[in-house]
Amino acid sequence: MRWDEVKYKPGELKVIAYKNGKRWAEDIVHTSVKAAKLAINAEEKEMDYNKDELIFINVQVEDFNGTPVPNAMDEIKFIVEGPAEIVTTDNGDPNDMTVFLSHTRKAFKGKSLLIVRSLGQG
Repeated sequence: MRWDEVKYKPGELKVIAYKNGKRWAEDIVHTSVKAAKLAINAEEKEMDYNKDELIFINVQVEDFNGTPVPNAMDEIKFIVEGPAEIVTTDNGDPNDMTVFLSHTRKAFKGKSLLIVRSLGQG
């Protein structure tokens, strides 16, 4: 597929795909405005503190409407409270030389990753 005639304009872009002449799929995306908040989605919603467990937490930069900001490169500082520790942060950017143990990471394409380990309850 090529999009040579599509010109950037803020707003809504709706795509409808047809297969054998019938509507097959559709999707709508909205342009975002300035980054305003973070959406956090953990792979697991609860941590078993009695295990040496890892939790993967995806972070997405969004505007005030909740629309992802795909070009966001905001720096995010991660802090964990309770019986857990930060194992690593990442963003998928092959050019980012930030050490994985860093608690601060810039978003790449509006996203970042935090991996946390349970320390148990002692």
